[in-house]
Order: sequence, then C-alpha cells, then structure tokens
Amino acid sequence: MGTDFFRDKTILILSPQPWYNLFISKHNYARAFAAHNKVIYVGAPAFNSKGYKLVKPENELNLEVLEYNISLPEKIKFHWPGLYRFFIKHTLRKILAEQFNRIDVCIDFGCYQQYRSLDWMPAKTHIFFPVDDHDFLTANDRGAHLVLSVSENICKKFSASGKPCHFINHGLNKEFEENALGILKEEKFWKSGEKIKAGYSGNLFIPFLDIPVLKKIVQENAHVEFHFFGTTHFNKQNKEHAEWDHFLRNTPNVVLHGFLHPKELVQSLNDMDVFLLCYKPDYKNYHAENSHKVFEYLSTGKVLISTYLSIYRDNPLMLMSGKDNNEELTGIFASTIKCLEEHNSLGLQKERIALSLDNTYNRQIKRIGHLIEEIQ
Repeated sequence: MGTDFFRDKTILILSPQPWYNLFISKHNYARAFAAHNKVIYVGAPAFNSKGYKLVKPENELNLEVLEYNISLPEKIKFHWPGLYRFFIKHTLRKILAEQFNRIDVCIDFGCYQQYRSLDWMPAKTHIFFPVDDHDFLTANDRGAHLVLSVSENICKKFSASGKPCHFINHGLNKEFEENALGILKEEKFWKSGEKIKAGYSGNLFIPFLDIPVLKKIVQENAHVEFHFFGTTHFNKQNKEHAEWDHFLRNTPNVVLHGFLHPKELVQSLNDMDVFLLCYKPDYKNYHAENSHKVFEYLSTGKVLISTYLSIYRDNPLMLMSGKDNNEELTGIFASTIKCLEEHNSLGLQKERIALSLDNTYNRQIKRIGHLIEEIQ
C-alpha cells in the first residue's frame, strides 16, 4: 500500500457520538490516525454554560478530546437549528484558533445537526464520511473536497448527482488485527470441540434485528450453545423486546455475556465455532448492504452465516440467505453446522483472516491518503 500521506498531520475528527461511548468507526479511526498524527476528536457541545477543555483519554496516543459548551438551552437544537449551528461555528472557530496553529485534515462522520458545511473549518482538506445511509441523506458534499462511504447506496446517490464518492469498506480494529496475526503466527486455528458454539455480537435490541428468525434458529438447534455478546438494555414498554429478553434469559442453550471490552470480546469470539448476523432491512435507514461485524467475525477464521448483505453477495467466505428471504437462514444454519469441518477448513480460515487483515483501519487510512493525493 503505497502512501504515507498520514504522517505528522493534525487531524480534526467531527463525530456525532461522544468519545466516552461504545467504540465504533469514528473512535477506531481516531485511535488509528493517532499512532502517527495528532488527532482532535470533537463531539456535540454541552449546553447552558461556557468554556471548553481538552482531555487526553489514552496516554500512549497523540489524541485529545475537545469538550466544549454553548451558553444556550438544549431546546435550541430542535427549535432553532440555524441558531444552534451558528453558535457552534462561532465557538469552535474561536477554540481552534486559540489551540491549534494548523489543521491539515478535517473529517466529518455525519454530524448533520451540527454542521451544514465544512467550508469554514480551518483545514487544508475537508472530508465528508457518512457511514450510515438514511432516507434524509442527499447527495450534498457539505463543502468537502472528498466524500467517502462504507455504503454502495450512498456512493450511488452521489454518483447519480455527478459528485464522486469513494467506497472505503469498514475497518478491522487493533484488538482484532492483533488477534488475527496471533492466530496465523501461532497456528491457533479452529478445531472441533465437544459442544458447537455459535456467536452473535452486537446490540440485541436494535430495530433492524430479525428477532423471529434468530429465535427460530436457537429453538431448532438445541444441541448448539448460542453466545450473545452485547448490551441487554431495552425499552420495557416494547412488547417484542420484552418477550425477546425473556426468551434469551430463559432458554437453556443461550448464554448472555453482556457488553465486553474489545480485548475481552475478541478472546471470547475465539472460542466460537460459527457466527451469526441476522438483520432485516427497511430500505430507508438500513439497506442490507454491509456490517462492521463482518471483518471482526472473519478475522477469527470461522464461518459466518448471515442474512443478505449486498456488498458480500459473491463472497465465498461466508454463507448468506437470499435478498428479502431471511427465513432461508434457518436451513442454512442447520446444514452448515453439520459440515463444520468443511466450512472451517484450514484453507478457508486463512482466506478469511487474510481478507480481514486487508481491511484494517491502517489499511483504510492508506487508501484514504492515496485518494487525497490524487485530488491535490
């Protein structure tokens, strides 16, 4: 991978999520950039006060989190959005001028409430990087020099409007990368055990989880131990989620682990024999395209059984149901666990790990650097 553009740069990351949150792509990019650059991570402001502070969350990384306030009530965000954005612009412009002599790259990861455009940001290169598609997302580059996305649908929206948008896939984070390299180096490949263990990692109460299909798979495979990793918090007023929670907690072949730190999660996933993804699209906010979980699962070498993901429709390293045919997943799961030796062959394990390692965050950063060099 030929470029070292991201060396000794100052990078401003604008995120809709705070730093102290479940780590997702914004946080992982920040950590990866900070290995060789200075990174400033900026979330949304707090209200009803003034001032700001820079917090260093990890001593070993050259990364600071900017926490700032605006002296207005929170309701301004909903009732006077234009005024809200004006105060953010005025406040941030002053802070950035005080604290940073130079900003080389500004990346907006979809801060739709806070910014209409990046053109006022004091950076040489502006990047708009929407990760999730929404029905409200239009082909507006928000004043960016470069538009990136993990979504082919988003890229098509921009292309149809005559604006280039470059596909950059999800990244594999540091913990999973190190684990994958360890598997290869120490040859800790899959071997069959006494009990088949199926793993699912993620929020168990997101609106796009296909609960009926997942429940049926668990019920029809009593000889398989299903391990669920992820938050178990839910709205108790939601009848479907309340019933789902009761099922998970009272089914003998289900093990609930709750949320685990990535270092703990990757070690637990190593113990699995097979992985599951089970989503249902609404074709507004979720289009059955992609999932950041794919590379995490494949980095262990084990087979992944998934509902339809268009980006991986021709990928032989995972098994998928057809488009809009999630019910197929039950049969696919049953036939796969009967032939785990075949689906977890040494050759396939190595191919899955190789694909994941070709999509680490460091690899994606090199690809982004190459695109920036092309437009300069």
